[in-house]
Amino acid sequence: MKIGIGLIILYLLLPFIGLFTTSQYHQNIFGFISDNLIYSNLIHILIVLTGVIISTLFVNKRNIIFKANTLDDFHVKRILSKCLYMLIFSLFIILLFGGYKILLGADRGEFRVSIGGGFGPIYTLLTVFLTPTILTYSTIYYLLSSRNYVHRKKLFYCVLISLITGLSTGYKFTALLILLPTLIHCYQVLRVKHLIIIGSTFFLLMVGSAILVMKSSSEDAALYVLARATSVASYGTVAVWDNFPEGAKDSYHSFLSLFGNGITSFLTGVKPDTVEFVKYNLSRHITYVSYPDTYASYKGYVNLTLTNFGEGVYYFGRNYFFIFSILSSFIIGFGIKVLFWKREKSFIIFNSLISVYFTTVLLQWISGGGITSLFQIPVLIYFILTYFILRLINAKVYFKTSKSMIN
Repeated sequence: MKIGIGLIILYLLLPFIGLFTTSQYHQNIFGFISDNLIYSNLIHILIVLTGVIISTLFVNKRNIIFKANTLDDFHVKRILSKCLYMLIFSLFIILLFGGYKILLGADRGEFRVSIGGGFGPIYTLLTVFLTPTILTYSTIYYLLSSRNYVHRKKLFYCVLISLITGLSTGYKFTALLILLPTLIHCYQVLRVKHLIIIGSTFFLLMVGSAILVMKSSSEDAALYVLARATSVASYGTVAVWDNFPEGAKDSYHSFLSLFGNGITSFLTGVKPDTVEFVKYNLSRHITYVSYPDTYASYKGYVNLTLTNFGEGVYYFGRNYFFIFSILSSFIIGFGIKVLFWKREKSFIIFNSLISVYFTTVLLQWISGGGITSLFQIPVLIYFILTYFILRLINAKVYFKTSKSMIN
């Protein structure tokens, strides 16, 4: 539970820290950072954290631990093997469609363009949803086993293949995002030193990537990575505060993003890469009204990160943003409660799916805004497909204590 709450705090604080590190140059572009903006953002953070803390009081502490020796070792070994095969298959598909070019040093932008619309959904399913869910699924089985050497070895290979899949996207953060759901469940076997090693490793990976891409010094690359996590993450919030002091009058249009760009375009008759479409996409709208290159903004080539707080200002304005903060505290607090609802044998699939939802959807909403992303139809479809794949992986797995089957 501590890792889950820690991630929420981290996602709330990093953009807030960015308000203190944003340069005057960027303030001239996106808006002035006033004391009122800083205080309001702090109030938002305190409201959300209050809701999270209250929600933990209703979590049964006995349910947050996976007990070893719960499942039969033979069947755990079988499940871990099937998970490994599926992860290898997913990695093969990603590499087949150009992921190997990234590992060989190709530009990730070229890879994204080469994916094309047909493979795009499959790519998203494999990297953002399926791989982290299967890795989490295999980790939970390991935690419920005797945790012997054979199980550890298979789980290690699952982690390794998953990380290679993340790195093959060209975005080091994707590799970290794949690992986060597993870390949440591994808190009972991880120590602080392990988290420090993992965090430092990914930071060095991102710095190394920046050095290769930008051809810069290690110091400049490190500053760039830190800026991306802090000041750059706050640009969208500053832009909303500056451009929509009373809230956006037509903010209700953004709720159509619930259906995704494709369906929204079909329903409205407006093409996604046009100026008229920006009002249906919250992030693109903020980018369009504040970013110097308007063409790149409405085409979707660049998007500002809009935080959960910035979204509250967009809908309710500077004076009533706290309404959205209270709503957010309930949603995030409920997410914590559901995440640690059950730690039982019959909830393995549920635990796997909900932990990926927590890291991939809920946490990204905190840092990126867009409340419709929590219920977006394409996201729901991805999770349904992932669920059925898990059911295919799952088979006759028996408990040590009974002949009951895990469904």
